[in-house]
Amino acid sequence: MFSKGVVIAIVAVVVIAAAASAYYFLAPPEVSAEQIKSWALTSAEEVNTYKFEMSMEASITGTGQAGTQSYTIQAWSTGEVDVENKKMKMEFTMQTPPMGAAKEEEVSMELYIVEDYVYTYVDGQWFKTELPEDAWGQKSPLEGQVSLLEASNVKRLPDEAVDGVDCYVLEIQPDLEKLWEVLSSQPGMEEAPSIPIEQLKQVVKGFTVKEWIDKQTHLPRKVLMSMNMEFDLGMLGSMSIDMDFSMKFFGYNEPVTIELPPEAIEAVEVPSPPSGLP
Repeated sequence: MFSKGVVIAIVAVVVIAAAASAYYFLAPPEVSAEQIKSWALTSAEEVNTYKFEMSMEASITGTGQAGTQSYTIQAWSTGEVDVENKKMKMEFTMQTPPMGAAKEEEVSMELYIVEDYVYTYVDGQWFKTELPEDAWGQKSPLEGQVSLLEASNVKRLPDEAVDGVDCYVLEIQPDLEKLWEVLSSQPGMEEAPSIPIEQLKQVVKGFTVKEWIDKQTHLPRKVLMSMNMEFDLGMLGSMSIDMDFSMKFFGYNEPVTIELPPEAIEAVEVPSPPSGLP
């Protein structure tokens, strides 16, 4: 006859084994990175409106005969987008530190996209530029990120929360040319230099892209892009740039009102700038 202790031990083993088996058969299978990517691409097709916040920080270090100098440029923006009617409005601010004789400067800009034109208000003056055909997908922040996700390989990282929302996290592994196309075409990045792809490959020493996908809606909540660039300036020395670009998305399919200010009707028209890659 087994003792009471042995019986209890046997029962405990059976219970633990049964629980483990139940977990094995009833627990949901691990979701793959490709499945999350597919969900996100499908959910993005149902977006009619959204809001966003963007921040960018570029740390620049230059080394030459006069020694080494470092400074940081920061930029941030908020905006909202009407995807269905191809409208967008955004407020953008960039802060540059003192450089040489130049003092610290803060530049603010308003931007609207209405009826195939980009309107900008800066230094008390309105300007407008015709939006190139099929360029909406590049100027709209979410569409740009979705196109980057679609064209890239993905790897799943440990889950995290964004502003209290549980998210899947993906490491995006894009082609460098596609990444620069998306990055340089984002609102507020119009001044990004036009760099031939072969030269870009030489100066970009590393980059990473991460995207947070809402577990419930399967829509992007946050994107973080980091890039390191190094330039050989010959006799002038060298320069390195470390750039972090972060964007959050929220307010999906909530009402937005985007109306061009009346004074923008008389905006001065200027030619469209060249794209980030020739």
